[in-house]
Amino acid sequence: MSTRRPLVEVPGIKRLAAALEDSAEGLADLTAANAAAAKIVEEYAVGMCPIGETGSLLASIRSSGTKIAGYVRAGRKSTPYAQPVHWGWRERGFPEQRFLSQAAWDRENRWGAEYEHALETIVDKHLTGKKF
Repeated sequence: MSTRRPLVEVPGIKRLAAALEDSAEGLADLTAANAAAAKIVEEYAVGMCPIGETGSLLASIRSSGTKIAGYVRAGRKSTPYAQPVHWGWRERGFPEQRFLSQAAWDRENRWGAEYEHALETIVDKHLTGKKF
């Protein structure tokens, strides 16, 4: 199995999270910023998701945030076909339908701007005058 890499990487985000470790409020703000960016992608991905007979794949799309990343996921135990739908399955003749990746790319200007603003606010609020 291949190692999963993030679709988008923010240089220095781990360093920022480490600098905020002593500030629970700062980490909460960073988690909220990551979740908000992921939510923008999730809302757009819902409109791009291929819809089958049951709509289960669509219903399984969700987003979340941690102190170092925002995540948008599709699929659950009841929808194990989410990964083959998204990435394709060449051996079985299923074409890729990269609706999650495409949603992130298509909305990058929106979530990127909001994320950048949130990070600037966090740095100004919690790290002004501190070295990190």
